[in-house]
Amino acid sequence: MSWLLEQPLPILGMGALLFCMLLGGLLKTGQRWLLGALLAVFFCTTGLLVLERLVITPKEQIEQTLRQIASDLESNQIPLIVRHISASASELRGEAGVALKRIEIHKVTVKSNLETEFTENAQRAVARFNATVDASQRVGVIRNQHGVWYFVVHFNKEDGHWRVVRYQRHDPLNQDSEPAAR
Repeated sequence: MSWLLEQPLPILGMGALLFCMLLGGLLKTGQRWLLGALLAVFFCTTGLLVLERLVITPKEQIEQTLRQIASDLESNQIPLIVRHISASASELRGEAGVALKRIEIHKVTVKSNLETEFTENAQRAVARFNATVDASQRVGVIRNQHGVWYFVVHFNKEDGHWRVVRYQRHDPLNQDSEPAAR
């Protein structure tokens, strides 16, 4: 059922198909009950679209979190970035702070191949996706480097927010390779 709440296209597709079939029947036969059915399909489709917009599924929460992390990385403000890392991952928090002092991130793009798996009553999740990163060294000669990576990010739900516990970064052409980072 969650697939219905994650994308408006199935709702629109089913609603449009039913609406067209009923409209065709109304035009061909002129039976008045079909007008009521047309209105019912219209209002049900509209209601389901509103519901789809209002309900944010755990998968959509993970996607929103990843997009917010990307935006915060582009801001280059370490406190904004570190808040996405679990307090239990103190080593990762430290590594992130050190790395972000050395590089300036210009652009981060999370690609559309995001796959999310949930475990333990939806309190833990693993997200797999490709991302591109454009960055430069703050001090040094490397400027405007473009990197393409495949990420596996482990999340815990803490205080209603998804927090990164650990991650792996792989070559996108060889996702089974040894990870390039933690």
